[in-house]
Amino acid sequence: MVPPLHVARATSPALRLLLGGGGGGFLGRALSAAADSPPQEYAALLESEARNCERAFDRDRSRRIRQKLQDAYARFTTGHDDATVVGDHVYYEVQGRVCRRELRAASRVGAGPEELLVDLDRAPPGATSRDARLRGLRVSPGRSRLALTVSRGGSAALACLVLALPGPGRAGRRRRLRSPGAPLLCCLPSVTAVEWATDSVLYYTEAAEQLIPRAVCALQLGDAGAATHRLFQERDDSCFVGLARTRDGRFVTVNRSWRGHGSEVLLLDTAAPLRPPRVVQERAPGLTYHVERAGGRLHVLAALAESDEYQVLRASESAPGREGWRPLWRPPRGTRLLDVDFLDSCLVASLTAERGALALSVVPYDRPDRTATVQLAPWACVLEPDASPGRDAERGPEEFGFRLSSPVLPGERRVLDVASGRVRGDAGDGDPGGDATAERDAERSVERDGYSVRRLHAVSQDGTAVPLTVLHSRDPPGGDLSGRPLLAHVYGAYGVDVAMGFRPELRVLADAGWVLAFCHVRGGGERGRWWHAAGRGAHKRAGLHDLRSCLAELHARGLSRPGLTALAASSAGAVLAGALCNESPGLVRAVVLQAPFLDVLGTMRRPELPLTPQERGEWGDPLSDAAALRHITSYCPYTNVRPQAYPAMYISCSLGDRLVPAAGVLRYVSRLRQAMAEYRASRPPLAGAEAATEPPLVVSVHEGGSHCGPGDLDGHVREVAQQYTFLWQALGLPD
Repeated sequence: MVPPLHVARATSPALRLLLGGGGGGFLGRALSAAADSPPQEYAALLESEARNCERAFDRDRSRRIRQKLQDAYARFTTGHDDATVVGDHVYYEVQGRVCRRELRAASRVGAGPEELLVDLDRAPPGATSRDARLRGLRVSPGRSRLALTVSRGGSAALACLVLALPGPGRAGRRRRLRSPGAPLLCCLPSVTAVEWATDSVLYYTEAAEQLIPRAVCALQLGDAGAATHRLFQERDDSCFVGLARTRDGRFVTVNRSWRGHGSEVLLLDTAAPLRPPRVVQERAPGLTYHVERAGGRLHVLAALAESDEYQVLRASESAPGREGWRPLWRPPRGTRLLDVDFLDSCLVASLTAERGALALSVVPYDRPDRTATVQLAPWACVLEPDASPGRDAERGPEEFGFRLSSPVLPGERRVLDVASGRVRGDAGDGDPGGDATAERDAERSVERDGYSVRRLHAVSQDGTAVPLTVLHSRDPPGGDLSGRPLLAHVYGAYGVDVAMGFRPELRVLADAGWVLAFCHVRGGGERGRWWHAAGRGAHKRAGLHDLRSCLAELHARGLSRPGLTALAASSAGAVLAGALCNESPGLVRAVVLQAPFLDVLGTMRRPELPLTPQERGEWGDPLSDAAALRHITSYCPYTNVRPQAYPAMYISCSLGDRLVPAAGVLRYVSRLRQAMAEYRASRPPLAGAEAATEPPLVVSVHEGGSHCGPGDLDGHVREVAQQYTFLWQALGLPD
């Protein structure tokens, strides 16, 4: 269940990727099955599955659920929540039209006249296509040009449109919405990231097959036209290349990363934008790092060995190599570093304790011994720093803006005054001088607006404590939840947390009486880098043991029961969910898989696939390592399908998904249907009500779309309505 994407926030992708936060960026989704598109032999299967899907649902119930979802999105999607503030303007997208408004100085809200910049559906041929969607934007330093990254026709491929922005001299003559918009200067057909160096030079990563960035280029704009310069060429097929602009704009970093095997950073100097990048520190065993510059200082966020957690170090700009790094600050024991924001005089670190309590630490550059820690609201599950580059002018240089949310509570904005340690926005949320390691009765139920959140733990097969987050509407009299339906979520890959941001559809479930559980299993990043290492490669089965223990713990605590339990997973999270269906199908009644990666063994045995070399650090290499072959074979969902009773299953995929192609999903479905048929044939025929409750297998295949599902809100709501209708029917729930 991936929420629709609107305007991507202007954040530091390399830093988010290193820390494993918020969905994991490109690599967190970069999976591959064994084909690029469904071959002809699957045409009949596609048609058959479409008919099965059409017949599977109670249309009246589906219509009612869809209306509830539409109402929830209308209620909670107000204004332009994903707008980007840059300088004196707020930029946003409305139904394919990219617009901006001038900010009013007093209120700092977009209250000026709306100005159309580009209509993505009506851009010049070759620039975009129908159903194009904005994925991100960057405004040049002098505010004279705009770079938009756009997905085209549901494809995961991105184009970059470069527009000329109206100058300040014309500020009083705003264009109307139906005007031609800003002039298009250039279109780059296949990119993965863009960052401005100056008003006339735009850096971008050029994508090769399967959208893997292989080169860093500079687009030079001038009166005579545009010219491109290749500044860096990646030769290592196992390396991923990203771009990030430092906070002060002095450098753009070229971030080379190897899945589970370290990183290397190069600096592009925006004062000499066409000069080739220079290496900060060459790749070294176990070293993973990121570089930032703020307040005239160069900072390094680094894990110096594979077993280390991240710390912040100082570096020299003239000689930035590792030999000159000096320790500045490291997170306290018992916490995990979620993110770091570098202000002019201090850094603000977002932290979580082992069970999920959130906190902020303010670290002065000149006196790190005077670090102050502020604990945040115990109901919050996600902390999102303000990502818009123009927010600094709104807040002031010594303020840090952020949002707190949970799966059922929408984001509430807060501002931290770094000098006083006070949090504005909700009295009582701030606790100056608090201890980030304090769990504050972690298993106690905390209520907010009628919803309870509990942070629990399960004990896995080897004795490891596995965190669990549970949310539901207010406890019933006596606290008995065993009769409520439960939807558990799992991911457990790439060091990425299971998604816990607000989603209107989860609010709908909670209001209908569902219990929502989030299983923070090994392989994810919830307890730090070691938690990821403990659940990848040769340790992948640990995540499966954790998931099994989490479900058993939920049932033992009276939070639903197996016959009322459903499991949801997407992308790489489907590896653990699919393995559970093979090994412990009785723990859940129903499973929902979206864009599922299910054939690990088949994918990792095909080195010719563009993404396979990059994935070996996560899954292992079955071609060169016999132990990896045995381990992958032991849990691979596709390999281990067998004739037995399976839970009811809903599987969705998209024909436009180039990361987990539909062909691989359909092969799994075909194999699963055959195994289910063999199991039914081996048993006495069922009759009457017993036959009517036979667990269904429903497959929804979207035309077009991408790895994130349908590319528009209406399509997303239709998809979720089908999922929820399936869950209601599979669990036998009343309306």
